[in-house]
Amino acid sequence: MSPLPSNPRLLLIRPDRLGDVILTTPSFQAARSLWPESRLTVLVQESPASVLKGLKQIDEVIAYLPNTEHRGWAGIAKLAKQLRAGKYDGCVHFQANRDIAFATWLAGIPVRVGPLSKGWSYGLFNCGVRQRRSQVEKHEAEYNLDLLRALDPSLEDQSWSTEVAVAKDQVFSAENWLRSQKLNAEQPRVVIHPGMGGSAQNWPMSHYLELTERLLKEKVQVIWSLGPMDAQIQQLAESHKWPNRGPVLWIAAEGQMVDSLAGLYSLVDAVVAPSTGPLHLAVALGIPTVSFYPKLRVQSSKRWGPYHPEALSAILPIDGGKGSVASAMHSVIAVMRIARDCSKAFGKGEAHEAQFRTPSV
Repeated sequence: MSPLPSNPRLLLIRPDRLGDVILTTPSFQAARSLWPESRLTVLVQESPASVLKGLKQIDEVIAYLPNTEHRGWAGIAKLAKQLRAGKYDGCVHFQANRDIAFATWLAGIPVRVGPLSKGWSYGLFNCGVRQRRSQVEKHEAEYNLDLLRALDPSLEDQSWSTEVAVAKDQVFSAENWLRSQKLNAEQPRVVIHPGMGGSAQNWPMSHYLELTERLLKEKVQVIWSLGPMDAQIQQLAESHKWPNRGPVLWIAAEGQMVDSLAGLYSLVDAVVAPSTGPLHLAVALGIPTVSFYPKLRVQSSKRWGPYHPEALSAILPIDGGKGSVASAMHSVIAVMRIARDCSKAFGKGEAHEAQFRTPSV
């Protein structure tokens, strides 16, 4: 039996990186299925918030600002006041963040679900769940769903999916940028995202360079998507001696990485990326992907791999040896061919169609 009223005001919290947030979106869908008339509010950091606004499962997105407004004790008190005004019946912490947990306790939210991992969590989560995520018994998205089951055990096992919302103005901006780069709309476009924040092992940079050369040789248009922190990778790409023309470099502006990246990814044929947020962004958009994962259990694809029942994804080992680049090349061509054939035969699946929202103002 659920400890919540029939139509609760529920706060769903995931205050970390883009990929973690996207892998929590199946829980947003599940929450809406459990409480169709509820008010669902999501608390995430400012960057991933941009691709959640407009999702039909969510009524409101609150930006968590740990470096400015919500910094320190004064920031926690300010957040608590903000949450108290929401009059929430319950909250689910999908990641154990002490400051936010304290704020939800100060706000007087009566039911507080969260993973019991650190000492303080036993005092601040009154509906805690003991999870051993390091054992990697299931996918990260499924660990998140288990936390939601603490509020209603009737939640059934079924195929939920990741999803994001793309702002139409970002798609228009990406279209204009592609035209400015004189890319042929009739030729396949592949984005390679070689950078990552260091949360997992990456494919060797030399492999990304070789894969790019092979794709260009096959008349595939290659775009490298880079963020503000990828200056060294940008320099590497610009200084590399390409046989002919090298890849086009797409570089996100500070503070606009996620929403502009979503606009770009929505217009390409495949994305190649390591285990990082942009990979999960592409999967949520329904774009075929090729990704690389280490054997290390806590970083494996079993826990962090693409999560979508209709995902067209090739997962390769990081330490694939001498044939690693050839395998990646084959996989990129294969996923694009399969996607093209399926599109001709059936059209794009409605269940995996990107959601778009109106231009921002």
